[in-house]
Amino acid sequence: MNLKELVFEWVKTFSNKSSFLSSKRIERFTIFGVMLSLTIVFIVNSIIKCTLTAVDFTIVISVWLGLAGFNVIQGRKDVKSETNAGEEKEA
Repeated sequence: MNLKELVFEWVKTFSNKSSFLSSKRIERFTIFGVMLSLTIVFIVNSIIKCTLTAVDFTIVISVWLGLAGFNVIQGRKDVKSETNAGEEKEA
């Protein structure tokens, strides 16, 4: 898949046409990228200023664990909905 096809598939995710990509996964990837960027900026800034405490680090890890749990739950919901949709088509 070249870049042109990838961009075309990405655009199709926001329309009613079927697409190889999933808008839910794009949304989760975007949230992950923003969270990762903010975490890196926060930790690097805190290390430079020597203000990173154990409490700050615990808060950052807690947020990441919460995001991971959210993604697991949403992934299971997606699999269940895809399975239910497949069973309805067979019936």
